This record gives sequence, structure tokens and C-alpha cells, in this order.
Amino acid sequence: GLSTPSGDWRFRVHLLQDWALAVATSEVLVKAVKKVLATENVLVWSTDLNIKDPNTEKFYSWHQDSTYAGLHPAGNCVTAWYALTDATELNGCLRFSPGSHVFGQVEHVEGFREKENALSLSQRVSDSQTIDAATSNQVLLELNAGEASLHSFFTIHCSGPNSSQNSRVGLAIRYVDASKVQPREGKR
Repeated sequence: GLSTPSGDWRFRVHLLQDWALAVATSEVLVKAVKKVLATENVLVWSTDLNIKDPNTEKFYSWHQDSTYAGLHPAGNCVTAWYALTDATELNGCLRFSPGSHVFGQVEHVEGFREKENALSLSQRVSDSQTIDAATSNQVLLELNAGEASLHSFFTIHCSGPNSSQNSRVGLAIRYVDASKVQPREGKR
């Protein structure tokens, strides 16, 4: 099976694996990203594998990618989630809070060491009303292997556990408008 690189390499899969670089730089995907970011100057900032083994409680809590990416302005960034296997409700596909990107950066908390939370610091949106609204209005995004979705760094999203007999594997690709985005002070 696939294994996830560790350390900083965890977010540089496209530099370690030719297949990941091919996905991240595919003409169709890059064209869509350029259109969304309204620029020709696009950079692959990071990539990582999102792997959920079969029959696991592993989940990703409600969060925004902007919270821990260390980029500013985060509004000039987009995440592509590329399905390497089918992503279904049963195996924990992404769930989005539609329109949540318009709120900009919302407060997050860390350290809720939920054993099965796949986010490295167990980050999550801190406001319970925001979580309740996201949950009640959520949209499930089921993808077939080979399909991709795009979402703003500000989009509040999560994914549930994998209750299926099959692995759910995706490649998260973070693109930035290279002419506008810089690392935030104090971040790499």
C-alpha cells in the first residue's frame, strides 16, 4: 500500500514521486487553478497524501487550510483534492460548508488530542455555532478515482471516518498565486 512520508517531506510528495508531480502539473488541473485564482502565475506550494485505511475511525475535523499553511494572503491560495481511489460518503469523502470562504480566516483551536483526528495538531474551528452551521449545511463531495475538486484556503471543510472495506486515498495539492502570496512572518 501507500505510505505517507514523514517530517517536512510529508508536504512535498510531488518532489518525491513522479506520479504526484504529473498529477499536480497536469494541464487540465493547472488550467482550472489558473482560472480560479485569476492568474497565469501559479506555484505548487505543497502536496500530501490523505490516506484512510478501511474500517477506521480516522477523521479530519472542521477546519480551514489557511490556518496552518503559513501563507499570506490566503485568499490567493486554493487546494485541489485529487481522488486516487473513489471517495464516497461511506469511506469518508470531503464535506464542505458552502459559502464559508466568505468569512475569511476564522479562529481555530489546537490540542484537542482526539485520538482519531488526522490533523497533526487536532486543529478545529473553535466556534461551536460555526461548526453547527457547517454541519447543518454541509455538502458531501463524492469523487471517482481520477476526479478532483478545488476549494479556497478559507473554505471550512472536514471528512468523516472510513466505514468501508476499501482504503480512501487522495492527494491534496495546494496552489498559490506566486505573484501575490508570501510566507507569513514567523512561518516557513
